[in-house]
Amino acid sequence: MRITRRAIWVLAAAVLLGFPIFHFLYWTALAGAGRLRPDADSISLPIGLSMILAVLASPVVIGATWLCLRRLGPDTTWMAWRRDRLVRSWGGALLLGGAALFLVAVALGDAIRGIDRPWFDHLWNGYALILAAWLLGLRAALAGQQKARAVARG
Repeated sequence: MRITRRAIWVLAAAVLLGFPIFHFLYWTALAGAGRLRPDADSISLPIGLSMILAVLASPVVIGATWLCLRRLGPDTTWMAWRRDRLVRSWGGALLLGGAALFLVAVALGDAIRGIDRPWFDHLWNGYALILAAWLLGLRAALAGQQKARAVARG
């Protein structure tokens, strides 16, 4: 299946917008379940800090996405691998693919170990999978980039 710029940008937006949304869902469900002490701090602190962190992370997420998509080849697939650009292919696979594999393994391990936990404890597994999909999309886009001369010729 071909990879598109729109798909990667949608995943980047989901990474940025999903963080405060998942925080809001998690903390309100946790408070609603009565698992927080009534005399403790408000849930607005972690929710508000997640919004600030999303704003601070946005230049990194947007910049990394733009850098990986700037010379995206028209026939790039999700499984892209360039034998003529081994450093880029291996580097992307080790850094981005390795981080995605770690996130998937942690999410699966957490889902298996915590089968008896409430539903809201599994929210972060969903966010980890969104983040892993974005990282795998960046890996494919990085491996499938055209050379600068090929882009200049059209």
